[in-house]
Amino acid sequence: MTDKLQAFFEQYYPGVEYTPVVAATPAALRAALGGTQEPEPPEPPGPPEPPEPPEPPEPPEPPPVPRAELLGLHIQNSVPGDMAYIEAVQPAVVKFVMAMERARLVKALSPGTLTIYRQWVDHQGQYLEAADPHKGARAYLETFLDSLIRNADVIDYVESLNETIATDDIEGTKRAAAWEEAWCEELAKEGYPARPLVLNVAVGNPQHGDQTRLLIPAARAAVEAGGALGYHMYWGARPGGYSTLTTAWQHHAGRALESWDPVFAAAGLKPNYIATECGAVFADTGDILNNAGAGWRWRDTLDGDWDLYLAQLLDFRRRVQAWNATHGHRCLGATIFTTGGGNEWRYFEMGQRELAALAEAVR
Repeated sequence: MTDKLQAFFEQYYPGVEYTPVVAATPAALRAALGGTQEPEPPEPPGPPEPPEPPEPPEPPEPPPVPRAELLGLHIQNSVPGDMAYIEAVQPAVVKFVMAMERARLVKALSPGTLTIYRQWVDHQGQYLEAADPHKGARAYLETFLDSLIRNADVIDYVESLNETIATDDIEGTKRAAAWEEAWCEELAKEGYPARPLVLNVAVGNPQHGDQTRLLIPAARAAVEAGGALGYHMYWGARPGGYSTLTTAWQHHAGRALESWDPVFAAAGLKPNYIATECGAVFADTGDILNNAGAGWRWRDTLDGDWDLYLAQLLDFRRRVQAWNATHGHRCLGATIFTTGGGNEWRYFEMGQRELAALAEAVR
């Protein structure tokens, strides 16, 4: 700008001396005229930041939560003494086969008890072998969905199909695991509090190792759905008090805890377990459990000797409690097979006398 004014005076007013006067220009105007903007003066320093407060001390550990009684009941039909046992011992779990509305009374007597429902169906294959496992799982759910809607507030777990996995049936085990995944998803669609209780495998199945690894997809689906794994924790017995709790714990009653769980842990899973059935059955001299109807009352099992059976129940309880103590109490409970089983299961039956004695023993 100064050079242009100098040229103007020289052209039109020769001989006139031109002396430019430079006035102070606001920073914004100087910037608009192409000059450089003077930097803003720095902010005066403020007061120093207060020091960080010290970290609060860690809160003390809460007192241990009392654990509910491990031994619960497997109830097919109501019998005298069953609700008295539940009220007296407040068991961790109680299972009903059919008639799920009975869970309402259990919750009234023992609010902390986890209630399990199993729908008995004839010909499970129509659901398990469906070409689409989701359609099979949905069809199974529809057989009792109306009852579940009415009783959703008192049912904690719903079992899937029963004893669908057998040792050395590789394709059958894969199919069952895929079905369990679908079951978890179909039950979750309903949005009810009830969680899936999957697998419910017969004692001694599947084979250790590679065959157990086939269950990982089902275990993962159950964990993600907040559910649990079911296993039938039976042990072998013979007159005089012989028990495979001592000789074959990891193969029979303790299989899910000792054989399955390390496999699942290696896959990054820590599932919860429930013994959806448990008790003594006949074991031959090779510790083979080959008579599914031979409960503690059977002559070649314990011949109805309640004292021997009670001692074995307490031994089983002690072993599961010991496992729980080092595994985050992930075995939630065990349902003793059975009460109200009728003629078919009469050798497993516990009546009022046995229930009262069991309640006394575990309190």
